[in-house]
Amino acid sequence: MSDQISDICQIFFIKYKTLSLIFFIILAVFLEFVIHYIFRISTVYIHFIYLLVVLAAIWYQRRAIYLALLFGIIHVAINISIEGTISIGCIVRAIMLCVIAYVVGSVVECMTRFRDDLEEKNNELEQTKEAFQTANKKLNLLSSI
Repeated sequence: MSDQISDICQIFFIKYKTLSLIFFIILAVFLEFVIHYIFRISTVYIHFIYLLVVLAAIWYQRRAIYLALLFGIIHVAINISIEGTISIGCIVRAIMLCVIAYVVGSVVECMTRFRDDLEEKNNELEQTKEAFQTANKKLNLLSSI
């Protein structure tokens, strides 16, 4: 069972991350329409959007802010169409989406940069190790003469 879930995660979330994100965006727009516009509940559905924005920030770093802006605008527009005015809570939720996208995207970007630096240093150390091994072999050969 665990291997099946792992395989699904590998295929759905890693191999096809763009398609997965598009699927979740379509689902989120649908939820925005159904939950916010039809049922008139504006606070519960937004938590799903936070998950989507965090997932996008993990995959696409700071570029997730565009997704957050999109959903913030949709959220505010539907709220205006329902209430006829702009509520402070709605604006705060839209701004928080953007803040979350920026912060998580920045953290992931830093982590990625740090990982790349470590990988580069590791490669340099590996080359140095190989050079020392070669030099050691040559010295052993010379000392045996």
